[in-house]
Amino acid sequence: MISTSITSNSITVVVTNSNGNKVYSIQSSHPNYADVLDAIRNGDELAIESLCNISKSIEAFAEGHVSVKNGHVYYKDKVLHGLVVDHILEFIAKKISPVPMLKFINKLMINPSYRAINELYSFLQHRQMPITPDGNFIAYKGVQTSYYSVHSGTITLLTGKADGENNTGHIYNGIGEYISVPRNEVCDNKEIHCAQGLHAGSLDYALGWGSRRVLVEINPIDVVSIPNDCGCMKLRACAYKVIGDYVSPLNNTYCDAYSSCANDGDDGCLDHDDEESVLQENDDIAQEAFEAGWNDGYDGEKCDVEYDGCIELPQYQLTIWSESYAAGYADGEADRIEEDDESDSEALYDAGYAMGYRDAFNSKSYGASSENNGDWSEDDSECYQEGYNKGYDAGVKNRK
Repeated sequence: MISTSITSNSITVVVTNSNGNKVYSIQSSHPNYADVLDAIRNGDELAIESLCNISKSIEAFAEGHVSVKNGHVYYKDKVLHGLVVDHILEFIAKKISPVPMLKFINKLMINPSYRAINELYSFLQHRQMPITPDGNFIAYKGVQTSYYSVHSGTITLLTGKADGENNTGHIYNGIGEYISVPRNEVCDNKEIHCAQGLHAGSLDYALGWGSRRVLVEINPIDVVSIPNDCGCMKLRACAYKVIGDYVSPLNNTYCDAYSSCANDGDDGCLDHDDEESVLQENDDIAQEAFEAGWNDGYDGEKCDVEYDGCIELPQYQLTIWSESYAAGYADGEADRIEEDDESDSEALYDAGYAMGYRDAFNSKSYGASSENNGDWSEDDSECYQEGYNKGYDAGVKNRK
């Protein structure tokens, strides 16, 4: 027999059978609230008990070593708490199978780093990084238009390729590339913000880097650390696979259509025609911005990376504009000063500043363009070097 008490925001159900009385009380915020009402209408005692007991709802989706006992989610004999459990409940509330999340937990818990396991929970708080059906997750990465990484490095590549022809150490992130490095060469200290490793992150993080964005699939096993700068929106890993170009944000649950990115353009991926169109648009924006920056720099106008005409552009294209304008401005200013016959201290300082800014902004090593004219006096050299140092610092800051 079923007895119920229903208010505007709660249900109390008393189920009476040969085993005695069982009382269930749930609020309207309960993920199974609507289904409990249906079970009451149908007189389904077993369904009422299962739906009211969230732990049993989760247990029905148990996978691998993840199980539920006495109302707790376990990995083997370890009780899990916090965000990972909240995500499972969120999936159930949205009528989405939590199996991908359970597979994710099974992989995460065999990550050899205790720190990485716990830090990744915070990383998952950020939206738009869905779980794949296999229990991996998708993150975003900013790269150059050519798909090479924005910055270079000396890390050992186990799989993948770097720009060896020009000896720059930039890693190629083309669609379909599986990139991996030795785990013991990836910095595992979250307090060190800029360090060696394969970097990816949330959409907001990726929008701040490079001229294009790609989607990367990461196995939780391969996460090494979550640096605590940038609001824990980026990570360092020892491996990932590049699975598509970014067009629009992915959903916040799980993604199973990215594998067809090259064909149908679903789930934020580009088909070939769209990709060519977006790349051309980005190149046009970059060229226009560079020319505007060069003209302002050569004419001695105030640097203006916040061009009002681009206010309607999406954020990643605003970034393209700003970076290209700044690079053009530095080149224009350098050309103006080089053509100036004056050799007073202010002109020398400005020449050094322009050269330093350009080197830093283009990720060149310090002093790459700081050759002093052999005819300069010691005072002239000091003026130039002071400007170069200031310019290099500004270029590093704006590049980041």
